[in-house]
Amino acid sequence: ESGTAVVMDPHTGRILAIANYPFIDPAQFTTAPKETRRDTAITDPYEPGSIFKPFILAFALEKHVVRPTDVFFCHNGRYYDPTGRLVTDVHGYGALTVEEILVKSSNIGMTQIGWKMGIPMVYEAVSKFGFGQRTGVELPGDQKGLLPPLSKWTKGSLTSASFGYAVAATPLQLVRAYATFANGGYLVTPRIINAVEDSPGKTVPWTELAGSSPQQQILSAQTCTTMRNIMEGVYGEHGTARTAASKIYRLFGKTGT
Repeated sequence: ESGTAVVMDPHTGRILAIANYPFIDPAQFTTAPKETRRDTAITDPYEPGSIFKPFILAFALEKHVVRPTDVFFCHNGRYYDPTGRLVTDVHGYGALTVEEILVKSSNIGMTQIGWKMGIPMVYEAVSKFGFGQRTGVELPGDQKGLLPPLSKWTKGSLTSASFGYAVAATPLQLVRAYATFANGGYLVTPRIINAVEDSPGKTVPWTELAGSSPQQQILSAQTCTTMRNIMEGVYGEHGTARTAASKIYRLFGKTGT
């Protein structure tokens, strides 16, 4: 029914391409259906689901709550969290390492990691990755998404956020957050303007006019390397994206529904 694609330089935040489906002809803008007029990459937040798991795990690694080789029992696909809420996995798993929990996308494993972190730390992780804040891109309609204040979080929020629910994010917010793993831990500001023509044939780089956006380091380079290595496994023999593997490029990523 719909789709969004964003290509961004993870080091500078420069957006190289952005597209949405259904398509719209700019010449027919006023007569196009309302639902096609939005730049959904920046205006439509949604609950990310499993593609959110790396942000929680990265912070757990950064804060030394877990190590990639730590093992959690994943209860063969059915687990009741400490409040009695049922959490399930598509496939039933027994003992999984932290690395395997992400590669196999275990909700049960992530719930246990989230509870080990606790509400304040999970909330800090979500905030540090820029969720609940506008990205700063120079386009109208840049949305904050949905991040309830810490005072509104419950134990149910903790379980849900551990595997990508109870929080809503735009596609551009998610691209920005994933760029952190690629650039060594920095949260960049996406930008769509590359240069301004101030007279015919003479252009000025946008950074000279707007100034360089401050970059905040939210993860160590070591944590980012660890996360990239783990997420490469998503494309491996036992990962959830093995059919998307490349024989040419090294890829890291995460599947979601």
